[in-house]
Formats: sequence, C-alpha cells, structure tokens
Amino acid sequence: MRGLFWDTALAQIDCDHHAAYVVERVSDHGDVKDWRWLLDYYGPARVREIVSGSRRISKKSANLWCLILNIPREEVACLRRSSHRKAANF
Repeated sequence: MRGLFWDTALAQIDCDHHAAYVVERVSDHGDVKDWRWLLDYYGPARVREIVSGSRRISKKSANLWCLILNIPREEVACLRRSSHRKAANF
C-alpha cells in the first residue's frame, strides 16, 4: 500500500487515528486486495461510517461501497445533492 500514500511518510500515518484519511485514499486509489484489507482492519461497520460521512471520497468509490455494504445512496454525504443552488441566468 506504500504507493497509495505517495505524498505522506508512512511512519506518520496512524491507521486508527487517521482512519478517514486511510479509507478515503485506499478507496480511491487501491485495488481489490487493498479494499479487503480495509474491511479486515476496520470492519464493515467502521468503513460504512467513514464512507457515509465523507465528502472527499470519489463518487465512483462511494457508489461501489454502497453496493458492497448495502448503504443507501442518500446516506452517503458525497452522493447527496448539494444544498447550493445555481444562480438563475437573467
């Protein structure tokens, strides 16, 4: 997984303290083996909690987690519609 954290010193990453960062990075840049590690290390409930609250995870990764963990799309922050409305063109 070293290649997934190209911009961070691995010694500085505490997988428990930086769980959201790890889950987001692995979700967006990891492969199936890395995703399995996430589920083994954090467990499905913790991954679900992080994915549901993340606005930084890609929509593609979030959608895949929704399928894997049976998360309703409306419960995932990055998949909800933005509350900002576009300005009307006058």
